[in-house]
Amino acid sequence: LFAYSCGCLVIVEDLHSGSQQHWLGHPEEISTLAVSHDAQVVASASGRGLGDSRCQVRIWDVPSRACRKVLFHHDTQVQAMAYSWDDRFLITLGDYADRVMALWNAHTYELMTSTRFSEPVHEVAFSPLLAGHLACVGKGAMTFWLMEQQGTDTSLKVHRVPVPEAVGPVELTSLCYSAGCLLYSGTSSGQICAWDTETDRCFMTWEADEGEIGVLQSHGNRLVSGSNTKRIRLWSVAAVQELRVRGSGARSSSVLLEQEMTLDGTVVSATFDDCMDMGIVGTTAGTLWYINWAENTSIRLISGHKNKVSEVAFSPDESHCATCGEDGSVRVWSLASMELVVQFQVLNQSCLCLSWSPVPNSLGGAEGQHIVAGYSDGTLRVFSVSQTEMELKMHPHSVAVTALSYSADGEIILSGDKEGLVAVSSPRTGMTIRLLTDHRSSPINVINGTRKQHAELGVDGSDLWLAASADRRVSVWVSDWMKDKCELLDWLSFPAPAGPEVPRPLPPTLAAFCPWDKSTVVYSGFGLQKEILFYSLPQKQVIEKIPLPYFATSLSLSPAACVIAVGFNERVVRLIDRTAKTERDHRGHDDAVSLCRFTPSGNRLFTASYNEILVWEVQSEC
Repeated sequence: LFAYSCGCLVIVEDLHSGSQQHWLGHPEEISTLAVSHDAQVVASASGRGLGDSRCQVRIWDVPSRACRKVLFHHDTQVQAMAYSWDDRFLITLGDYADRVMALWNAHTYELMTSTRFSEPVHEVAFSPLLAGHLACVGKGAMTFWLMEQQGTDTSLKVHRVPVPEAVGPVELTSLCYSAGCLLYSGTSSGQICAWDTETDRCFMTWEADEGEIGVLQSHGNRLVSGSNTKRIRLWSVAAVQELRVRGSGARSSSVLLEQEMTLDGTVVSATFDDCMDMGIVGTTAGTLWYINWAENTSIRLISGHKNKVSEVAFSPDESHCATCGEDGSVRVWSLASMELVVQFQVLNQSCLCLSWSPVPNSLGGAEGQHIVAGYSDGTLRVFSVSQTEMELKMHPHSVAVTALSYSADGEIILSGDKEGLVAVSSPRTGMTIRLLTDHRSSPINVINGTRKQHAELGVDGSDLWLAASADRRVSVWVSDWMKDKCELLDWLSFPAPAGPEVPRPLPPTLAAFCPWDKSTVVYSGFGLQKEILFYSLPQKQVIEKIPLPYFATSLSLSPAACVIAVGFNERVVRLIDRTAKTERDHRGHDDAVSLCRFTPSGNRLFTASYNEILVWEVQSEC
């Protein structure tokens, strides 16, 4: 089992089976984790929740998966935590604004003592040899602490030791204890310092990297360092212990760089086995890597977008999904394994929307399928999933493309931009067939289409499609692209709300054809009321309203059941079951829920906030 965080979730995963446990309770993004040495307890820290005056540390019981205790002490984020080697104590360390170190009884979780620093401190660790000894690192110095207990009173005796002058004016940014009274610290300029904990002195340093060393871990004669140069390095430090004992002048040639790997971002966390042969490393790219030094391999366990996720789309057979983001990437994932299969990257552009071709897949899997993506420079790019290459680039817009969709037969691409222009393009020829300016000057939020199946609408055409815009209107169209016909069928709009209270940013206008009645448009936006509206195209009127607690930021309708998913700025996902007449709120995101998307079967729901995506199993009573 290994534990990691995703937003405000603690995830405990079995490396063999891939099964996951999700522990909910934190109101904000988790900043750090600590695991007791007997592996029975996990501590996790996050920011302040609504109504809390301080951030919280949650203590989880691993066997029962239950939160045993919630601790409140630090004003802002906790940046580091550690259990003592006998699991009797837990130390928590606040960030640069808090600058408080707190010592807790790990059996009762009562606060034993607390101290505030005059300068920021970056990391803390307990000595594995000396009970009650710990160390922390900060600006230009190592600070050694001795815990003294007199009856029920506990105090910390401090000894601050500056780094040698030869190292220069640096921040000590990481530390780890090793065997035999050894302690290593990393610096902001790439050095590693070796300390003798018997004499509290630094006896050697070496140039270990070109950037800040944020991660150190050691066991026996090996040391792992991770830095903001994206490198993780394995050092042989067998000679360091002998140099400490002999007291001779230590040189950098006393350590040997055994291996190194370059990953996809700054190394921010790492944990290795006792042999230091294999471990798991986390980076700022939202990726977890399985590292095996013996085999010289790195395997990506978890991968994510670096920036905000813009859209999620699914292959018609639901074997794969595609995500895109402001980092300019389009990523294709296997839904069976949740593994990244293909990544398409466009540099210096944001990818703001995408759509998967609806053409039936006769080749199986993702073979023969295409994805169209819209970018901030106004271009559309069509990617072949099977060939893993871009097949077509079009430029129908002069500003960012904000919404797009394939037509029901896959022969047309409809795209809307930041200035309200809707373009009709052919993925076969790359030509722009038609431009529609009905929403001019207002960004298009959504484009959605379906097959026209209702003769009672009184118009000819094979396709129905709609465009929802920031002008708080939805235009509904009927088209027959083979006959070059595109006719405006209806307008839906929201009455302007009275009063000075206007939320910022303005809630988007959201709309979709109802999967279980395709002559009905379901829409929501900034109006007089917070609600979802059902509009009958044949009757030309609103036939139903569902009140909401907040303005919606995302909307999706299940293709398989009468279930609606709504996301809110308030980090809540609401599932509305219209058959069972039930509503249920789900929490787990640490930011506004910007996306809700049901899979084609309706069995799963994907929700996104900023760069995190949560996948929910949907059980409906329909």
